[in-house]
Amino acid sequence: MKKILFLTFTILCAIGFSLTVNATTFDISIEDVESYDLSGFTIWFEVGDDFTVDEDLFSTGTAIPDAWIADTNLGDIVIDEVSGSTVFKIGYCDLYAALETQDLSPMSSGSLFSFEYDGTIIDYFQIKLPDLNNTDYYGNGTIEVGAFDENSLVLTNASTPTPTPIPSAIFLLGGGLFGMLGIRKKIK
Repeated sequence: MKKILFLTFTILCAIGFSLTVNATTFDISIEDVESYDLSGFTIWFEVGDDFTVDEDLFSTGTAIPDAWIADTNLGDIVIDEVSGSTVFKIGYCDLYAALETQDLSPMSSGSLFSFEYDGTIIDYFQIKLPDLNNTDYYGNGTIEVGAFDENSLVLTNASTPTPTPIPSAIFLLGGGLFGMLGIRKKIK
């Protein structure tokens, strides 16, 4: 009888554990930003009412130097309502008072921040990417969202040129050269 009770308890625990371990990892990363002295980021997500975050599973990424300080004024986790939408806010940036006492390294490309969550992330609501002079590079269009889904948000440099496809370039160059040869023959 004890063996049956123990086996039943073990099976129920295993089923309960498998039902609760369904958190999704969300990663925020940034690409090609070495030319900007980014000093921090704040991102608001529009989330569903079922959204929860495991505070113990926050991790800073490789793009954030060790010299950075989390801004306690922003708070690491705030879930509130903005314009009727539930908003989850993540904020990490330099404390401006710390600028007088220590050198802070600017952000580099790579992963900024990761967290595990349950529920639904609907969309990103607002993004701020200030530099040491408090210029917002997202607000002025220098940095944009390159990709977004339920697992990641990728920020990219908006001024990075897109490569020109080789076949198109050859047709344009070839057509221009033949046109110039035709005009030259007509002139002679």
